[in-house]
Amino acid sequence: IRNFTAKALQDKTIRELAHRISAVSDPALTNDAGFNPAIVDIKTQDSKVYSKRIDSPLGSTENPMSFAYLSEKFRHCCDYSVNPIAK
Repeated sequence: IRNFTAKALQDKTIRELAHRISAVSDPALTNDAGFNPAIVDIKTQDSKVYSKRIDSPLGSTENPMSFAYLSEKFRHCCDYSVNPIAK
């Protein structure tokens, strides 16, 4: 959540990086799990390419979150609650 605050969205470095990102839909990437796979390619200035494919997003039944990670994520979200939630 902290990455989407008004201050974070105005960060010059982040805005410059965002302009160098493009998203392309690939209809060939499908599966029967209800989520479309995703491929992220990162091309460096020296033309190296790093690629990662994810077939099931974190939190899906095929790729579940650990209870520890889920608890950490919940507590982090609570920090942004309109009504404070006790630790």
